[in-house]
Amino acid sequence: MHLRARITIIFRRTNDAEIVRQSTDPDNNPIPEGLDFQSWVEENELVIEIQSNKGINSLSATAEDFLSSVDLIIRVSEDFDKGLQSPLN
Repeated sequence: MHLRARITIIFRRTNDAEIVRQSTDPDNNPIPEGLDFQSWVEENELVIEIQSNKGINSLSATAEDFLSSVDLIIRVSEDFDKGLQSPLN
């Protein structure tokens, strides 16, 4: 069974979408066998496409992992923009 999911996340600025895409690239390599993962930016939208030959659970887990990474990147970026400092500084 071949499954495909496409997720689009809309940002206020194109730069924000590109930062998130670049920040998640290291997490996506190497891709496990039976999965294909691509991401790109279209204007202010980050588009993610996941394809799986390993079933719905694998596709769902991959999407969840990616979205968790996106959430973390966005929260850290928002804190940075607010001028919050790390407790380690």
